[in-house]
Amino acid sequence: MKRALCALLCALLPLLCGCSDGLDLSLMIISMGVDVTENGVVATIKAPDYTGKSAAGQDDGGGQEYLTLSAAGVDWPHALAALNGSTPRALRFSQLREVVISLDSLQTVRLQDILSQVGQLQNIRSQAVLVLCRDDARTFLQQQQPQIGKRLSKYLDATLENYDQQGYIPSTTLAAVLRDLSGSWRAPLITYASLNVYDNLDAPQPGQPLDVEGGDLPRQGASTAEYVGGVAIGSNGDYTILTGYEVQLYHLIIGEPQSLFFAFGDRYYNAKWKKPHRLRIEEKDSRSVLTLELPVIIEYSIFSGEPEAGVTAFLEAEISG
Repeated sequence: MKRALCALLCALLPLLCGCSDGLDLSLMIISMGVDVTENGVVATIKAPDYTGKSAAGQDDGGGQEYLTLSAAGVDWPHALAALNGSTPRALRFSQLREVVISLDSLQTVRLQDILSQVGQLQNIRSQAVLVLCRDDARTFLQQQQPQIGKRLSKYLDATLENYDQQGYIPSTTLAAVLRDLSGSWRAPLITYASLNVYDNLDAPQPGQPLDVEGGDLPRQGASTAEYVGGVAIGSNGDYTILTGYEVQLYHLIIGEPQSLFFAFGDRYYNAKWKKPHRLRIEEKDSRSVLTLELPVIIEYSIFSGEPEAGVTAFLEAEISG
């Protein structure tokens, strides 16, 4: 009986090994980038390198290594075909965490035209975060690496969720932006990112906390990729970049749970949304006047003493301006 069981296990062993090899037939994409110029499209993907070697063939002795692969074409279908043809594994987008598009691409083509083609990828994860970056997407993905932990997918999940909860970036998934661009009543606000070219502590800026764009933070870290601020897309395709502080103001206005940390005089305060706001339109002197009533609670530290006179008027000016 034991001999028969042993023989059966030996016969099944090649089949079990074959299942393991099957996992290597797919390349799970974590990040994807799109760059559009007058000459065509560059598609870039970032995926785990399960060989344990870096692009230079060096083992870093630590965490997971990642491949960054790019291909070009006269348009998106040609670039995607070149990427598929030059990658020795089938591309899988079901674990996609982010889609990064360079802002320069919007000078050549409309955002909805790019997303309508990207959204047609088979099994693409619709909850992937859409990111617009100041740099070209290929360079951004090449420089991107987890600062904490070993897995880029977990790092992106935790980082983007943390920044969203703090209000420094908007929550913009691929599905939500496609919905807003296809006739929604509001224009989409999309996460903004950039590489920090300074990577030093010598350029602190005065003014409100985090009233800067991604890429301009005075800090140092393992990764130069920064997610701070947002990009508001207009109906005619133009865009405006908002700082992290301005995105916090936006969250406060629309009544999301994020609070606003701000400075007034030599003290710091926290403004928290209290209850649903009221928005009304009135006709005055043949003009339409939009009025926003925004109940908030302004908290201040015990170390700051009583709030300074005029802090409410200051906050009103920040919101209306």
